[in-house]
Amino acid sequence: MISITKDIQLRSILIEDQKELFDLMKRIYPPSYKHYWKDQGNWYINDLYTVKNVEKELSEKDTEYYFVLFQQQIIGIFRIVYHVDPYNEKDKSFVKLHRLYLDQTIQNKGIGKQLMTWLIVKVRKEGYPKLW
Repeated sequence: MISITKDIQLRSILIEDQKELFDLMKRIYPPSYKHYWKDQGNWYINDLYTVKNVEKELSEKDTEYYFVLFQQQIIGIFRIVYHVDPYNEKDKSFVKLHRLYLDQTIQNKGIGKQLMTWLIVKVRKEGYPKLW
């Protein structure tokens, strides 16, 4: 468990958490993206959060995948990928914030800002010059 603040923690996602991850995303993804998809994003959730795909993402090198907890309740996800080359220029000095989804019921409490501040400090401390 990583403590960001007294109320905000990150807990690593494990393959045993796939069902909990799937159920969380079924709840928090559609309200934010329903205007993009005719099915409110169900195809995306049903494809991305399967056991097979979660297992694949967890096994990828140079990634960190977390549940975001606020006051001990899981309220989102946070995924970081290291050594990314977004422009195909053989420059793998980027760290990519791959996913940050938070439950709408806790938005506007500064949680996203706290997570971004923590990530910026972490990336700088580890010597990465670029965050994407």
